[in-house]
This record gives sequence, C-alpha cells and structure tokens, in this order.
Amino acid sequence: MKSATKHNPHNPYANLDPFNAVSLAADKIAPTWPLDQSIAVNPWWKLRDMDMAKAAAKLRVLGNVRMLMPKSYYQSLWQTTLTEAHLDEAKKQLNVTANTTQLVEYLSTPDNTKQWVHISDFLDEQASHLYKISWREEVLQQISNFCAFYLEHNDSKSLSNNAFYKAWRTSAITDKGMQILTGENHLSELFESLPKDADKLVAEHLYALTGKHIDEAAWEDYVYALVLDINGWASWLAYDEWQAGLYGKEHEELLKQLVVIRMAWDLVLWRNTALTDKNLFTQLNYTFHQQLLKSQQQQFQCENEHQWLWVWHKASEIQFQETMQEKLVSAKSQQTATPALQAVFCIDVRSARYRTKLEAQHDDIETYGFAGFFGLPIAYAPSISKNTRPQLPGLLKPTLVAQQIASTVQKNKSRNKLQKTLSWRMAADTAPSSFGIVESQGLLKVFDLLKQSI
Repeated sequence: MKSATKHNPHNPYANLDPFNAVSLAADKIAPTWPLDQSIAVNPWWKLRDMDMAKAAAKLRVLGNVRMLMPKSYYQSLWQTTLTEAHLDEAKKQLNVTANTTQLVEYLSTPDNTKQWVHISDFLDEQASHLYKISWREEVLQQISNFCAFYLEHNDSKSLSNNAFYKAWRTSAITDKGMQILTGENHLSELFESLPKDADKLVAEHLYALTGKHIDEAAWEDYVYALVLDINGWASWLAYDEWQAGLYGKEHEELLKQLVVIRMAWDLVLWRNTALTDKNLFTQLNYTFHQQLLKSQQQQFQCENEHQWLWVWHKASEIQFQETMQEKLVSAKSQQTATPALQAVFCIDVRSARYRTKLEAQHDDIETYGFAGFFGLPIAYAPSISKNTRPQLPGLLKPTLVAQQIASTVQKNKSRNKLQKTLSWRMAADTAPSSFGIVESQGLLKVFDLLKQSI
C-alpha cells in the first residue's frame, strides 16, 4: 500500500499521510500463535516502547481494554491483606503524594473514563434501531466470515496487489443477504461505489469522514481504535506476517488490508446514514468529530484519573512479594535421598509422556520441567508427508531438517495405516454415525470409549 496523496500540492491533507496511520495501527498488533505452538506473549508487547500508564490509558479509551483491576478489587484487599505500610511503599516508588485517606476514598468514586464509540455503536444506540440487527454484530460477523473463508481457500502464494481487500469488496457486493437482513436499501450500491484500490479507499474515507481539518494524532487514534475492534483477526494476520518475516518471504500485507476493510465499513455506514436520516447524520457528524478532537485529551484524563489506581496495583504487588519472601525465608530444609537419576525437560505437553515413562522405570528417578529451549533448531519431516514440523519455539526458525528415511514399502504401509486411522476417527466423530458404529461393534467399542474417557 502506497500513499496516493502524498505528493499532491493541492491535497488538503498535504501535511498528513493517511496511510501512515494504517501502518502504525497494524504495527501495534502483536501476533497470536496457533494452538499447537502457542506462546505466552503479551498481546500488547508491540506497545513496549510506551510508558505503561500511557499505554494503559490509550487501550482503555480506544479499545475498552482494562490493564488494571477494578476499584472494588482493591477495596476487598484493603485492611485484609493490604496495609498502610504497603501503600506507603507504593507511593514512594511511584512518587505519589496523596495520603492514605485520599487513596481509600478514591476507591469509592465512579470511573469516568469515556470510551471510544464506533459508528456502528452510535447507530445501535439509537431508539430507531432498537428492533433491528445490530450494526456492530453485522460488521464483525461479515468481516470474520470473509477472513475465515479467504484464508482457508486462498492460494497464499498469490501476491497480487490488494487482493485481500478486492476479494472482500467483491464478496460484500455479491452478498445481497446483508441488505435484506438489515432492511437498508442502499447497502449494495454503497459497497459497489467503494474504490477498487485500497489506497484510494483510505484517501476517500479520510476526506468523507473528516472534512478538511484533522489532527494527525487524532487520525491515528481513530484507525487504531478500528484495529482494536477486530483484534482477533488482526492478531492472526500479524502472525502470518511474522512468519513471513522470519523466513524472509514476501507477503500480501493482509493486516493493513484488514484495517482498510474495517475503514470501508465505517465509510459505508457513514454514507448510508447520510442517505437515510439527515437528522441522525447531523448528530453522527457532530459526535464523531467531537470524539476526534477530544481523543488525546481523554487519554490524558484517563491516565491522570488512574494514577492512584496504579498505587493500589503497586501496593498489591509489594504485598504479594512480601508474602512469598516470608514463605521462602521461613521454609524448613528437608533431607532428601539422592536420586538415581535426575532429568530436566522443557515444560511442554510433548515432553510429558517421556517424563511419565521415564519416572515409571524406577522410584528413584526424578524429572523436572524448565521453561527454556534446549538449543536444537530442528524441523522434523516425516517420510509420508511433504510438510515439516518445527521442533522449537515459535519465535525462532529451524536451520536444520531431520528427514525420516523409509523404504517405499514402509512408506505405503505407514500411509495406509494413517489413512485408515483418520477415516475411522472422522467417521466416529460425526454425530449421525457415532451410534451406528457403537451398535455395529457392540461391546468392543466400550473399551475404546473407556480409554478415551480416562
């Protein structure tokens, strides 16, 4: 995606690159790994260069993400586990001058943080929309369904320009069901009027929604709020881009195109409101621009309002650390017999079976789990498959491939066995056939069911 307006001297946004906000928003999304190689990564680690309190305020306002416990939680800890000494130490570390009475009374005050209201949310809140399909649900479901279908059936080797956005636009135009379900007669033509090029969509969207004056920081906040609205799919596409970068491969920049798709939905809802209800559009226009103008101010206010909440959070951390230290200091040493063998494994479900088998060999064998990687950058390639399976943490890439070697007879035997197992399992897992399989096998199936249950 390249800027289509950057070098135009007559452009009202000569000092603003709208596509930069798309890139910045996409860059703030951390990847999420598939279940078979899931990694405990902070979902907000892309904000690691920001001060924690500022990042928390931004996420709270733009995405309704809470990085702190509610005030009621700290109220329940006060005078039970948390003491004034803990608060004093927390105030000292955070350089806060409030006294204990002020901090305690603060927990009884309401949280006045104002959250970002999306166009879909604004329309759903109107009395005229009370008995209609939720725009928020429709937007998220349509995007989710499209992403699932595209990623399952699209050839990932295709790197045609803006293919993801173009495919979404085509699907939105051809899906007449949305217009019927929502009862909006202009929906199909509005989707068809969207630019075929993602860059043009961004420029057109900016001009249509913001007029000729907008602060760059406010524009970036708006785009980031849209990405947080679809953070699940955004995180998955960030994983695809992470993998491509890890292996030095080209990719379609699907994450940025997803941002554009979410922007396109806002443009459609904006124009549809202008066509169907002039009074409501006037309210929407005013509310939207006021939100843009006050975005930075609201984040600043949220950061200030939660300053004392961070004191309570720090106090709870201090109390927890003290408790752990007391337990460690007061723990009594115990004499244990020297084991015949000790072995350390990675904390991994794949290691569990080896640990169990090894410990079963002798009572004096001990195994331990350790959160670490043992330095073997290997991918495993079975003889009956063209695919390889990385045998190392997902943050790294293998540099060696362990290829299983087998004769043609062995390959065919293993492949036939695998196909039979998979076919039988698929048949047994389908609802209509499960009863028939049990009936046909009789009591033999009981042992298999018991084994699976245990």
